[in-house]
Amino acid sequence: MIESKPFFAGYRGDALPIDAAGLEESAIEALRDAGLTTLAAVAVSSVEQIRALAQRHRFDDKALRERLTRENAGANERERPSTLEGWIDALLPSKKKPLKHPRELFGLEAPFLGRLDLTVREVADTSGITTAAVYNALGKARDGWAQHGALPELRRQAHQLVDQAGGAVPLSQAARALLGLIPHSRTTPEAEVVVSAAALLRVVAEVEKDEDGGLRTVRLDDKALWLCASDAHTRGVKALGEAGDLLASRSSVPGPGEAARVFAEATLGTPLSSLSVERLAEISATASTSAAKSARLEIYPRGMDPERALALSASCLLYTSPSPRD
Repeated sequence: MIESKPFFAGYRGDALPIDAAGLEESAIEALRDAGLTTLAAVAVSSVEQIRALAQRHRFDDKALRERLTRENAGANERERPSTLEGWIDALLPSKKKPLKHPRELFGLEAPFLGRLDLTVREVADTSGITTAAVYNALGKARDGWAQHGALPELRRQAHQLVDQAGGAVPLSQAARALLGLIPHSRTTPEAEVVVSAAALLRVVAEVEKDEDGGLRTVRLDDKALWLCASDAHTRGVKALGEAGDLLASRSSVPGPGEAARVFAEATLGTPLSSLSVERLAEISATASTSAAKSARLEIYPRGMDPERALALSASCLLYTSPSPRD
């Protein structure tokens, strides 16, 4: 006796209901009448049975196989994601209700689409639930993320980005850097791909939050999120931010030497002390609430009015006599 072959051997896609699979109506009715109500059930049915149904009810069994192929490919992509969209579908799929609050927190769900600075309190208040409920949902999601077989690769990429930045980097910058490592759709608006990349980095930080040497997310100025290599790096970033505000508040612009001295004091005893003065100045200005950085590594106030800008730069201005041609 010849053993019948399944219509789609090795199918690993979801058991998607056939009436939600985008099939032609005649196929849906025929498969439902035969007791085949999901794509998984169709896949394990015999080739002979599906072909007989297709012939009798005049639907295209090739189209059915193509639908199974697409669903199976999606399952493979979820197991070993190779694109940004694949990673989101694997770790933060929109169709899974338990992930609603983590998706909201990471800016992937309305009404918070595109937000990188959301707090648990905002999500809770908007949803009419407690912050504990949001944290509980995040904890359950974390358990699932930690078990994903491909997560080590994402963790490796996240650590690579943070290490290249000296151990600390704004989440938005890290997300844009991740886009250089993971392929993504070029037709998707930039804001959407950036928030998706940032969500993946936050997944890594959530999984590693209690590990020695695990990545950390830290919120500065009640808004901006940073990705740091450790708690010690976090302390250094905060100290540099405070140093930047202090330098920017001075009545005159401190020179590069004075700024370097202040940066060295701020990072003493932290891993950031080994970074270049240029990198320390960049972190200081970005992490501060009021400072900006010049090309000469001078720290000055952001958004200065014209009069103060002239006053602070007076020492740098030189008078040049007009040439005879002027």
